[in-house]
Amino acid sequence: MADLNMRHMRRITGATARQLDYWQSKDLLTPSGLGNGGRRWREYTIGDAIFARTIKALREDGVSLQKIEEVLKVLSKKMRKAEKPSDVLRTLKLVAYGGEVYVKTSARAAYRAGDGQATFLFIDMEQIGQEVGRKLSNLGIAVS
Repeated sequence: MADLNMRHMRRITGATARQLDYWQSKDLLTPSGLGNGGRRWREYTIGDAIFARTIKALREDGVSLQKIEEVLKVLSKKMRKAEKPSDVLRTLKLVAYGGEVYVKTSARAAYRAGDGQATFLFIDMEQIGQEVGRKLSNLGIAVS
């Protein structure tokens, strides 16, 4: 459902009209509704606003438009496969570092958005400490 106009998009995303125009010219963001040659009247969906805000955040972190395009492809693919696209947005985390973008897929793993290469393994030290504490308790060893 297309229900946001250009003014809404600017306010929601913090992007300027010029940025939105540029991202559209680079095929990074396509309004869901167009009229008058695609320039005067545009309608966007909430998903479009999320993508625009993602583009803006990644650009602010110095990520190239080429890398952003790769990220948007990953997001689009995951959202198309999901039964509820909102669940994807709620659980997916992006990490930008050194001009690269990584997709955190679980509490323990992340992969590079461009090629799917696994890159990080996150270890929750608090969880490990609690696990060790439980096992010590089960063995009857007091923890101080």
